[in-house]
Amino acid sequence: MADIIKSSIGSGYSRNGLRVLDVGAGNGSLLTRIDQNGAQLFAIEKSDILIKQMREDINIIGTDFDRQTLIDKPVDAIVSNPPYSLFEAWSERIILEANAKEIYLIIPSRWVESKRIERAIEKRKFDTMVIFSGDFEAGERKARAKIDIVKIITKGRTAKTDPFDQWFDDNFEFAEDERDYDSAEDSRNELVVGRNLVERMAESYMHEMNDHLTNYKSFCAFPKSMLDSVGMNRQQVADSLKERIKAVKHRYWKDLFNRMETITNRLTTSTRADMLCKLNGQLTVDFTAENAYAVIIWAIKNTNKYLDKQTLEVFDRFANLKSAKPYKSNKRWENSNWRYISRDETHYMLDYRFIWEAGLYTSSWSGYKVDYNDAERIHDILIVAKSLGFEICPSQDEIDGMDKMKTEGRLGATSEISVASKSLCDDMCPSERSQIYMHKDGEVVLFGEIKPYKNGNVHCYLCKEFMQKLNIEVGRIRGWLKTPDDVVEEMGISKKDAEKFFGFNSRISLDASSVKLLH
Repeated sequence: MADIIKSSIGSGYSRNGLRVLDVGAGNGSLLTRIDQNGAQLFAIEKSDILIKQMREDINIIGTDFDRQTLIDKPVDAIVSNPPYSLFEAWSERIILEANAKEIYLIIPSRWVESKRIERAIEKRKFDTMVIFSGDFEAGERKARAKIDIVKIITKGRTAKTDPFDQWFDDNFEFAEDERDYDSAEDSRNELVVGRNLVERMAESYMHEMNDHLTNYKSFCAFPKSMLDSVGMNRQQVADSLKERIKAVKHRYWKDLFNRMETITNRLTTSTRADMLCKLNGQLTVDFTAENAYAVIIWAIKNTNKYLDKQTLEVFDRFANLKSAKPYKSNKRWENSNWRYISRDETHYMLDYRFIWEAGLYTSSWSGYKVDYNDAERIHDILIVAKSLGFEICPSQDEIDGMDKMKTEGRLGATSEISVASKSLCDDMCPSERSQIYMHKDGEVVLFGEIKPYKNGNVHCYLCKEFMQKLNIEVGRIRGWLKTPDDVVEEMGISKKDAEKFFGFNSRISLDASSVKLLH
């Protein structure tokens, strides 16, 4: 089944970057099998259990199909293997609402007898073809009945490519003659009661969307002659409603993303930008509680995936022959004059003191400044330290200063790591040590020191426990260290510390309590 769709999908246009949506995706197995050339994969799926089983790169853009619309979800192809008891209703909706070049429906062959499907195809002026007929007795989802894979395309016909226009025509009727006009009620400005923040936001979203639709329907009740007199027509009203709906969705999703700092503040600069870029792809999805929970699950799964990735990136960024030393078993380590460690080199660790070539540059306004890339390096070290269990803290004066800026509206929400790294970079001067502190056992103690030099080098001294945890975690991820006993043998660390540190990386649990992150 998957191979048949894979060979056909995108055949009439470029398959690079193909955007594919599966409606009722299950655990994502069909999407995974038809994936090709780096396709972007999207899913609508109701089951939380199945969503958690999906591959991390499958983006959830809806949950309960009965509460979704496909109008605002532009993709290249839609695939669906609907519940066979509901195939007629699902097929009709997918055809009427699809914002795609092609549709693939895996449905019982009796679909040809359905008047609802026939009318939907005619309404959109689509072409259909059956690319497979048979059964799936040996398939993952067994079907004894005869099944067709129906390909529905827009090419070669004057189809209505924008389903929003069709929806607008069906739901908004313009008055041709004079009639009484009853104005809509004022938009409600009330406290929405819900069990938690997500559900309160979703309730508020539904009120606002319903008010907009009511207002536009009332507007359409004006006689056509009156609208003509002020230069308004059906298309202008439809375009205005489309933009208003988009703006409301954007606002609610952006608000949710801004409240996800408990998740995104665990990420380094590059991985955070990557996640936020992907999250911004959700802006056209209806803001329901179910969709918000699905996005939170996706964000948690990807945050945990990024933790290993960013740990390796930070380690590699500082790995050079001045800062690294081999494992005890690494007899081939060459202490040459190379500037960088070869990518083929393995089984080595970083010293707790290391050097990188940086950029202090002079500023006519304020003397020496830290290069942006070096400020990013420092920030990312502290982010990885947090994931390894270290509670970085700025001084009380720095916290008071940042709180004052936030109160005055001059600074958005930020983490203590951002405060500490910003303060460190602002105060850095050549040949002077700048300190970083952490909370430990109820006290504030030194985490590390950074000392820049005018020649462009930065010397970094970090606490031994952090460097031990970092080296062990990198060795574990890369398979250089299989057990705590390997740590003892290769690094000379005590067995107690090796067992304590091995596999330590604070992750977000994927359970119902995770939504508390947004409170």
